[in-house]
Amino acid sequence: MIRRASAPNRKKNWLGRRPRHEIHAPEKFRAIIDREKARVGRNHHVFSFVTLSANGSSSHVKALIETAVQRLRLTDIIGYVDAQRIGILLPDTSASGAHAVAKGICAALESESWQPGCDVSVYPPDKTIAAFHDDPRQLRLKM
Repeated sequence: MIRRASAPNRKKNWLGRRPRHEIHAPEKFRAIIDREKARVGRNHHVFSFVTLSANGSSSHVKALIETAVQRLRLTDIIGYVDAQRIGILLPDTSASGAHAVAKGICAALESESWQPGCDVSVYPPDKTIAAFHDDPRQLRLKM
């Protein structure tokens, strides 16, 4: 008789429930982005990347993550860019789709006493667009 291994017990996250999305550490997240860049190069697709910045507080970072994971598809990937910024990799997503995601997240945080910084970029580089706030100098993440 073949015995099926049981699914591993996944720990609950800081929100008190099993995460729908894994929040990747910066090193792993960068490796995922590099892998997606290679895939885009082979298949001539596009992906968008949203960077959300907290304003100096770990509670703001948690609020960003909580809000973002509620609005993402299962195929989207989220991770830390650094301690104050999270990134969202949106495979096969156009600039307009990425802007819609970014606007939705920012709109959900309107009642907060702070607003996140938000940048949107598209890969490959020849399809890079201006940042969410229409200031090209705010594109901080180099693809």
